[in-house]
Amino acid sequence: MKTFLLLFCLLFTLPLMGMEFNAGSLSLEIHAQTGRFTLYHVSEDSDVRQPLFYDRDPRTSYLSVIVDGRVYRLGDSSVFNTYLDAESGNPVLVFESNFIIVRKEFIFIQSPAQRDIWGLGINISLENVGTGIISAGARYLLDINLSDSRSYTQVNTNFRNITGETLITRADPDLFWADIGNGINFAGSINTGSARDPDRVHFAAWQRFYESPWEFPYRADRNFTVLPYSIRDSAVTYYFDPAVISPGGRREIGFILAMDAFQIPYMARANVERTAFFEDQGQDMQTDFMADLASLRDDSRERDLEEIRSIIARIDHYIASGLASESEINELENTLNIIRQRYNIR
Repeated sequence: MKTFLLLFCLLFTLPLMGMEFNAGSLSLEIHAQTGRFTLYHVSEDSDVRQPLFYDRDPRTSYLSVIVDGRVYRLGDSSVFNTYLDAESGNPVLVFESNFIIVRKEFIFIQSPAQRDIWGLGINISLENVGTGIISAGARYLLDINLSDSRSYTQVNTNFRNITGETLITRADPDLFWADIGNGINFAGSINTGSARDPDRVHFAAWQRFYESPWEFPYRADRNFTVLPYSIRDSAVTYYFDPAVISPGGRREIGFILAMDAFQIPYMARANVERTAFFEDQGQDMQTDFMADLASLRDDSRERDLEEIRSIIARIDHYIASGLASESEINELENTLNIIRQRYNIR
């Protein structure tokens, strides 16, 4: 399906040239014509740009809004006038209609612990510009790219390994997801404690999201392959359920993307405050931050150690019984490879 989309765009649209914004190791390219963006990790040594989302056709990642039960895919819907506002400080993609204005603001966020690590805040506002009350929500589909290039697709959170379709809600302990590949650990926020957080984060095959205007039933037994269209093509979608917005009212939602998953909760705080972490807080806040960060990393390491102990126990069982299927062996190898990549173990 992506191949057909790419050919369609090459044949029937203008070239998707974007306006570029750079900070730290991140390069953001915004395509005002289509209301999309692409994001790259830039290597300091070689200036090589690694796409963090599928970039051969930026249209595969997109924002949709649902207003009074009707879904609009922004950038494609003729109901909205789409343009880039790059004059007000941060770049903002604006989708304007006579009943709602959607603004998608991009904010680069610097990490307090490592000054060369950057995050990107995606802040979305839904403004009711009509004369009556509306119900409005949003869905953001991201066509993640890194782990799909390997022989198996795996996304991690601070709580679990995701090898197939997975649904995470605000009641779950997952703080972030991480897509790992080509020596890069790219992450996105899930639950930061902010009112802007999504109601649900759904991991599934990209094709299923593309074919569904809004939601489709979650099934835990599905993987990231949809034959004959795609193989190991993972995607993550943020769902912000519809909420009532009064005339002249505005709803704020969003999420964080970053090159260091463990710092996302603190980047989220900075994104809301729109200020440097330690500018006004002094050394006490920096000390608290480093202590919390160390605790979060320790918790993650302990879970990985428990996973390794479980793998060793399973190997002992297979050796003793002499019974182990090929799929069981592959599962153990894949889990070990993920843990090795987390700690840069060759």
